[in-house]
Amino acid sequence: MPDKSLKIILPISALLVMTMGCLPGKGVDVPNAAPASASRSKSGDIIVIQQPATLPSPSPALPLSPAASPSPVVIVTPTPSPVIPSPPVVTQSIPNGKYSIKGFASSRCFDVPNSSAVDGQGLQIYDCNTTSAQTFVVEFTKDKYYKITNLGNGLAIQIHGANANAGALIEQGVYVGLDSQLFAIEGDAGSNNFRIVAKGTAMVITAASTIDLAPLQLDLGSTSINQRWTFNVAP
Repeated sequence: MPDKSLKIILPISALLVMTMGCLPGKGVDVPNAAPASASRSKSGDIIVIQQPATLPSPSPALPLSPAASPSPVVIVTPTPSPVIPSPPVVTQSIPNGKYSIKGFASSRCFDVPNSSAVDGQGLQIYDCNTTSAQTFVVEFTKDKYYKITNLGNGLAIQIHGANANAGALIEQGVYVGLDSQLFAIEGDAGSNNFRIVAKGTAMVITAASTIDLAPLQLDLGSTSINQRWTFNVAP
């Protein structure tokens, strides 16, 4: 095994001074020094001092940390948002308001006979005037349908007996939202040329003739001008 001691070769005079523990005027203090041993060399004037080397104690080995397990990879699949269809846009054929309703063929207007307020009273055409008996409030309800009520008595136009057949009379009654009280107003706003179509049917409002007092009734839709009406804004 190799010798790990520290070897220092000094002149004998210096060795004597160190051995005595002093120098002229000064002391020698060697901290942490191990006891020294001396011997004479063959030359007679060199002293060999052997001092064991002090080696630092090895640091304790730190335990190795176990390798961390890799985190699992989580793949998140986004859930697609449901596609909600937009409701169809319904455009009113005419704005809500007060109107007189005049026939193309007759040039006569919707009329409540004698301004009657009787539920079930039949309607007619009559020479146009500005009375409340010929003024109707047109109001959009839902989808493409309107309710049409008389300004004078507040009753709505409706199909008599809810009988949506050709020849069924048009009368007035208390509005309760029945299909027989709802009408589509179809046509060209630019030329003010419309048909009044009963909800859920192909029946339109017409006049039995073009003369005064002719009753209003349903008829199968056609291109006849007897089935065409203008909506004129009332004062």
